[in-house]
Amino acid sequence: MRRLALASALTCAAFVGCGDSTGPDEDDSPIPSISGLWKFWDGITAQGYAACTSAGTIAIAQTDAQFTGTVVAAIGACAFYDGRVVINPGSLQLTGGRINGNHVTFTAPFCHYAGTISGSPPHSISGTETCSFGVAGQAVAFGGPWQASR
Repeated sequence: MRRLALASALTCAAFVGCGDSTGPDEDDSPIPSISGLWKFWDGITAQGYAACTSAGTIAIAQTDAQFTGTVVAAIGACAFYDGRVVINPGSLQLTGGRINGNHVTFTAPFCHYAGTISGSPPHSISGTETCSFGVAGQAVAFGGPWQASR
């Protein structure tokens, strides 16, 4: 059960940063609108432990410079370096989303995301993801890229 929970968190969390989510926008430019449905992909690894990827959709609800979302990973898999492979799609909530200029930060269970919005109107967001999972009493750090487009 613990392995399934870890694999689920790894594959689902593999989407959707680091940064301060409390301050106002640094400039006077309009806040980009990222509300709506996005397609996503991500890939995270922990050296000597596992490599995970997932893909699916994110539905984002935005109010001013803050947002939340729901990730649905239609495809999710972790390949462990001992030869095990866990296929585990699922869903999770994004929280603490913040837009600052063209930068976004948000969290999902066990993971933190940072990214850059591209386009006007916004058509893609990409960045890095960092996650920490407790495995056998030790924290295992995962990290890698993520991207979203619409």
